[in-house]
Amino acid sequence: MTWSCVKCGTANLKKERTCQACGARLPFLPPTDSTVHAETPESFRVPKTGELTALLYQGIQQLRNGLISTDEFQERVESALQNVPLVFSTILDEIQDKSEEMTGYGDGVCVSLMDCQALFESGLAELLQFVEAGDDFHLRFGWLLLEKGENEYVEILKTLKRDSANRAFEGADNVLGRLYESLLDQVLTESEYQADLERFETVSRETLKEIDALISQSVNLAKKTDEMSFAEASVKLQEASDKMGNLLLNLHAVEAIETAG
Repeated sequence: MTWSCVKCGTANLKKERTCQACGARLPFLPPTDSTVHAETPESFRVPKTGELTALLYQGIQQLRNGLISTDEFQERVESALQNVPLVFSTILDEIQDKSEEMTGYGDGVCVSLMDCQALFESGLAELLQFVEAGDDFHLRFGWLLLEKGENEYVEILKTLKRDSANRAFEGADNVLGRLYESLLDQVLTESEYQADLERFETVSRETLKEIDALISQSVNLAKKTDEMSFAEASVKLQEASDKMGNLLLNLHAVEAIETAG
């Protein structure tokens, strides 16, 4: 079995991970024989946002700007349409290979994947209709289907990846849990994950020091018992309260904590 490069149209053997003519990757690795390469293939690779549709989006922009012809764009869409069954057969093969390690995966997940495949195929068919008819409705509707298919595919892959690794940890509603889940889902690299943890600790400690200093200042001002000092003490205490509130909120945010002011 071969797969056709969406970018240049070259036919590549199924064992190849990248196009041998231009170096472009198939959005997901084509099926490979275990005898062909020795490394352990990555289980259920989760694509980054827009990765699946990047070349098609580029093709639309190139077509709009007159950089490629209608025929060239049509060839790109037809190549993508040809590769869709190959992509999904790869995932189904992986599920079959890992069926003993994963529980609860039967007809349901296969139906979900087939529905997702249908979205991709329908979206690409709409793009072909756009080429033939020149009607922007087909372009807009086709792109909507492709985006929906991509979003659903990513979510399915995230779940499959977690379950194939027997991950009991599902993440937690705090910054540490979400960072760890991003690492497992390969949104973050190991070095990025470690750097974010260090930054999280540093900024949290700095914020706590600021809060501690504000509380001390507030109490010392309040000890003077005069009205002006007490008013200033109240302002300092409010600043401490605001910083503490922001810190607690940020502990449950995906974004890195930032010190106030």
